[in-house]
Amino acid sequence: MVTFIANYLSTTLPQQMDVNDINHDLLVQNEVGRAAALLEAGAAHAAVGTELTQPIVLGSVGLPPFAAPDGGVVSGDPSGSSEKVTFGIASASAPSGVLSLESQGGAFLVQLRNIYAPPAEAAYNYGAVVFAQQGGTAFVEDAPPITVTGTAAQIFLPIFSNNLGAEAGLGTAILGFQLTSVFTEKFPSGGYTLVSGSIQVVVTTPFAAAWLSYINSQTALAGDATCLGVGSACTGPFLFNGPLGIVTITLPATITSVTLQVATYAISLD
Repeated sequence: MVTFIANYLSTTLPQQMDVNDINHDLLVQNEVGRAAALLEAGAAHAAVGTELTQPIVLGSVGLPPFAAPDGGVVSGDPSGSSEKVTFGIASASAPSGVLSLESQGGAFLVQLRNIYAPPAEAAYNYGAVVFAQQGGTAFVEDAPPITVTGTAAQIFLPIFSNNLGAEAGLGTAILGFQLTSVFTEKFPSGGYTLVSGSIQVVVTTPFAAAWLSYINSQTALAGDATCLGVGSACTGPFLFNGPLGIVTITLPATITSVTLQVATYAISLD
């Protein structure tokens, strides 16, 4: 009996808990992905005042009495992160200029404090869903909302109008979102044209390596992304509370029109 228990504790239990942690990772990735889809759908319907909720399961499954669940934390955007969209416009009857819109709050994180599998983070990051394990390679799970079709581009810019606190533990956190404003603008308009090659999306994020790898793998985006950052910011490995990288995405010069949708949500933990 002693040998059986020793084998269980040293082999069987860690293997099963590793599976439980991985299943929890997948569950949270799906929950964050559903939140991303809800936010875009809410903005698409332009129903100001709409309230949306998404549960986030913080704790994994344990194996009592020998192994307790591993916990998690949901929190807001890391200090210093942002997304900015800029493009140049020109007119025969007015001075040329640059339009710029910035979101300094359009992200949330779920830190998974795994003990048996590597600790990890699943994040809603300015419309993209990103997953990363401590010491591993961050990757984009669901694409950022930047699409190019022929000579037209569409960009969705989410903004959270307030700071999100943090909730930790083993229970289920309920993220709440209320759409407070949304506007959609298409350029060229009003006699203005786009300056060729001027459309840029600049993301400052702890997941810069994931953004850089994804954008440069997309033929439609011309693979034109660069990154500035110290240490592992642009190349990894991913570290909790690690450095931010600045990813600059320049859309193809062949684009002649862009549709920009900006949606502002109040975000809360219920």
